[in-house]
Amino acid sequence: ALVNQAGASLQQNGHIYYIGWKSLGIMGIIDASECVPTFGADADHVRGFIYNGFKEMANKEGDISALGPEFAVSHEHFLKTILPTIHRSDTVIFVFTLDDDGAQIEKFARQVKGSTFNLFAISHGTAEQHM
Repeated sequence: ALVNQAGASLQQNGHIYYIGWKSLGIMGIIDASECVPTFGADADHVRGFIYNGFKEMANKEGDISALGPEFAVSHEHFLKTILPTIHRSDTVIFVFTLDDDGAQIEKFARQVKGSTFNLFAISHGTAEQHM
């Protein structure tokens, strides 16, 4: 269902947005960046966002979001500039672990759900949860 919906979003000139936390947020950003050379997607059609932006990624150059909108990867940026432009054809994918703040994730998802029904969540447990 997720892959079909994501493909439908792109075919309808929509977008795919990954909203992630910690290492899964980084994976979302990496996957989004790979869609440009691999599938010929426009850079703004598939994007990833991570809690605390570049601070969470411990980026060597620091916060480089001032270089342009394509470098703005924080949840805050998504809420302020992307969410108001979301259409029903867009797909939003939340990626998180069960250790992440569930209340924060739920609040974020409720905000997005007001703009699109194409909302998916991918979560998993961590090693600590299985010990």
